[in-house]
Amino acid sequence: MLIKLLPVLFISVSLLAEDFTPIPVEKLFCRTETSIGSVSPNGKYYAVMAPVEGNVCDIEKSDYLGRSKDILVLINLETGEAKRLSGTDQKSRLRNFIWLDNESLAVQRDSSAGIDSYSIYRLTLDGKTQKLVDVEQPKNRGGVIYPAIFSTLPQDKSRILITRNRFPANASSYRDLYSLNIKSKKRELLASVPELLNEEHMEWIVDNDGLPRGFTSMTTEGDGKYIESHLYYKKRGSDDFVKVRSFMGRGGLNLGPAFEVLGFDFDNETMFVAGQALLADGSVKDFTDTAALWKYNPEKDEFLEMVYHDDFYDISSENGASLIKHYPSKATIGVRYFADEEKIIYFDTSHPWTVLRESIAASFPGKNIDSSFSEDLGAAIVLVNDETHPGKTYFFNKAKGSLQFIQDAFPWLNEFDFGKTQTFYFTTRDGYKMQGYLTLPPNYQKGTKIPFILHPHGGPWARDFKGYNPEVQLYATRGYGVIQVNYRVSTGFGIKKFVAAEKQWGLAMQDDLIDALFHIRDEGYIDMEKVCVSGASYGGYATMVALTKTPELFKCGINYVGLVDLEHFYKPNVWQFGEYGKPLWYKMAGHPEEDLELIRAASPANFVENIDDPLMVIHGRKDRNVDFSQALLLKDRLEEAGKDFIWIVKGDEAHGFYEETANVMLYKEIESFLANNLN
Repeated sequence: MLIKLLPVLFISVSLLAEDFTPIPVEKLFCRTETSIGSVSPNGKYYAVMAPVEGNVCDIEKSDYLGRSKDILVLINLETGEAKRLSGTDQKSRLRNFIWLDNESLAVQRDSSAGIDSYSIYRLTLDGKTQKLVDVEQPKNRGGVIYPAIFSTLPQDKSRILITRNRFPANASSYRDLYSLNIKSKKRELLASVPELLNEEHMEWIVDNDGLPRGFTSMTTEGDGKYIESHLYYKKRGSDDFVKVRSFMGRGGLNLGPAFEVLGFDFDNETMFVAGQALLADGSVKDFTDTAALWKYNPEKDEFLEMVYHDDFYDISSENGASLIKHYPSKATIGVRYFADEEKIIYFDTSHPWTVLRESIAASFPGKNIDSSFSEDLGAAIVLVNDETHPGKTYFFNKAKGSLQFIQDAFPWLNEFDFGKTQTFYFTTRDGYKMQGYLTLPPNYQKGTKIPFILHPHGGPWARDFKGYNPEVQLYATRGYGVIQVNYRVSTGFGIKKFVAAEKQWGLAMQDDLIDALFHIRDEGYIDMEKVCVSGASYGGYATMVALTKTPELFKCGINYVGLVDLEHFYKPNVWQFGEYGKPLWYKMAGHPEEDLELIRAASPANFVENIDDPLMVIHGRKDRNVDFSQALLLKDRLEEAGKDFIWIVKGDEAHGFYEETANVMLYKEIESFLANNLN
């Protein structure tokens, strides 16, 4: 075992131009101290959390406990005047805010306030505060009753919706829905979580008037335990919520035909739902494998029409699907979702919101933009980003026809060149069309074969998105190509590809990664003598499978907080997700008793003797997702097999390193490890 830290090597590979400068690790992994701000409803003010001493990259200062905290800053967009609304002492330090109306914001104190950090305050633009709703801590019982903002109401700025847990001992369950008047502080109960047999209430569904019209729940007993979901709806004039649909799947996971409610249209009768049109008898109307956008009338229990369908990507919460609404004109303008990159499907291309948004987008070709308009569409805050920069903010003034720069979240990155990312598609050996992302070094020359990193995502029920990723940019700006693969089970790609991953850990799921690697090889990009595999969590697991199953393809591997032994993972003293997580894991990865031989065969810790490549193992002792005992088990197996490896463990880190100083140390080690093995 190698514990000695390797020296940092700045090695230029042949494809890099002489004047190319790799972005320093300290710059890539320096966190911004400036938040993304928001515009007031009337478009006159911009509020943002910002550091007292300016937005600078200072790793040492950032990790110093006595540093100044962020303050809430208000900028008058007409005059440019900035005003400080909060302080840095314990009484005035804030952690978040949201506009209530043109004169005030809802704020919460940061964690240094202890239990009062759950209380909600109203902060006016002159700096005065008023507590709207307090956290309650019963004197003779444990636990707390705390408020949480459910939503603001753009159509009724006199009130907001909040939830409160009914029982102090259980903060996440029985969260009843209330209306809260922001000036009188009067609280009105709108709906209580009902008692459900073998089900747990999950989320309220409200209409455009802020009235509760339905909710979702999850099965807690039987065959569908923690996998089967349900939709309830309350008809007009009724006091009772009635179950409308039940389906397999939760949290956007594609276990079978299902749909989720995105919101009501402005008639407050028609819902926009995303998924399959699942009928009362269990059949599906006009089946689509990927989730489509439908209009649905819950009062009549009738699917009205398919609004939009993407035959490769789901319109789903897992893909960031959300309705675009303009409340003053009572118009549902379109739906936003993430395909290979973010897309907007407009229902009304002539609406002023659409015209303005597209004119702004034309000013930033090829960039992702997120715009927050004032109610009269006369002003907007515009966030611009892509894979080469995390975000810059602009102020749009319609009357002046101008776009004014406001802030740069990461100004210290502007002097550097970044790798560019492109989408690729490939066909797996068993016939599935899959998608991934290819990132190439900043000045890559077409036709050049270069070293590559295969970089599988974690989850595994998650997905890669196109956007800024400092780890990917670390690799790309050192001269390596990077392959990210949305392998089967990745969320947002339809039912068939999700269920095709059932009990395929280390098998077809791993084959997808190799098939993607071969596809990019066949496109002429890869020097196959210089390929490393690196990933975190499930990506760390996939790294270990790659090194034990196909070691001939790789020169090295980086296992970052990776799972290595499923049998050990399932043991009662190791399992860390409670009963809630087990049914899905048993279904998708295998049951510890019924599928024992399968999970042993899928556990790379059982095959470490096959490893013949340099390996780096990274873990945090406080990991609550993949227990540190997984790393210790791997360490023991590697030592028993006489394998050398680099061991990086931090006692105060968890499922991934958080502190900036820890990340700088880690990625300098990774930088050296790759340079030693690929260059």
